[in-house]
This record gives sequence, structure tokens and C-alpha cells, in this order.
Amino acid sequence: MLPDDAVVVADTGYSAVWSAIMMRLKKTQKYFRAAGSLGWAYPASLGVKCALPDRPVFCFSGDGALYYHLPEMETAHRYGIKTVTIVNANNVLGQSASGLMVVHKNTPDKGASHFRFTRPSFAQIANDFGLDSIVVDKVEDIGPALKSAMASENSVVIEVVTEPFSFTPPPLKQQP
Repeated sequence: MLPDDAVVVADTGYSAVWSAIMMRLKKTQKYFRAAGSLGWAYPASLGVKCALPDRPVFCFSGDGALYYHLPEMETAHRYGIKTVTIVNANNVLGQSASGLMVVHKNTPDKGASHFRFTRPSFAQIANDFGLDSIVVDKVEDIGPALKSAMASENSVVIEVVTEPFSFTPPPLKQQP
């Protein structure tokens, strides 16, 4: 679905794992990922777009990571920095969940309080900052959402509502 000259910026943690495992990029496309700083991908995607204004830039981030830099949506709007941000909205710090559940196996409610959080409407937050937004809650709507976002003149946040405990899949098989 991504244009031949697309640049993808993925956050650290499961965002990096999901994107690295599930995307097949062409040689003409670029991929950057955070190497440890949660929340890095969104402001980095704005920087990449400023450096490469003629290339479409996509950010892939989890909701916990996006919390770190929500105000940068206003920066994107104010300066007209057009990116497409796909947010895995599962209201959980997924990579931390399994370890914390082991640590708090005798008090699961206490364990969950460390990595689960209330899901705001990232679509509404994007709109409040002047960006466009799309909410996706069915897998078949992801493709049309990406097409719509790419056609927009504005920065777009695609909020993909997912299950809290969907863990990373095994790698895709190599194509001949």
C-alpha cells in the first residue's frame, strides 16, 4: 500500500517488532526505528518530513509511546508538516505487560495498573490540534484508511483500535 518512495518511522518496543515483522519494504522505501527511547517516532517522523519534504512519511507508534509527544501534533499543524501516523490503540504498554503479570501473579489487578491505561480518543486529540483523523476498528478498513490519509492535504492520525493482549506475531515467511 505504501508509495514507492515512502519513509516509515517506527517507535521502539512492539511498534518496532510489529513493523519490522509485518512490512515488506521495497528498495526505494526507507525504514527508521527508535532504538530505545519510547515515544521517539512521532517527533522523528516530523523531522524526517522536514528533511525529505517531497517524500511521504509514515509513523507507526503505540498509544503509550504517542502519549510522550502529543503536543507535537500542534507543531505539525502550525508548520504544515504532513505525515500519516498509525497508532496501535490498545490501551496497554504491551511489551511490559507479560513481565509485570509474572511479577504480580498473586495480585493481577495491581500488576495491570502498571501497564493498562484509559484509552482517550487519539482521533479527537488529533482533531483538537488541527489534524485530520480516522478511526479503524476492523482490519478490512486499514487499507481504505491509508488511502484516505495519503490523499489528505493535512497530517493524519489513524487510530487503529486493537486488543490489549495481541502480542507480536512470528515473522512472515520469505517470498521466493
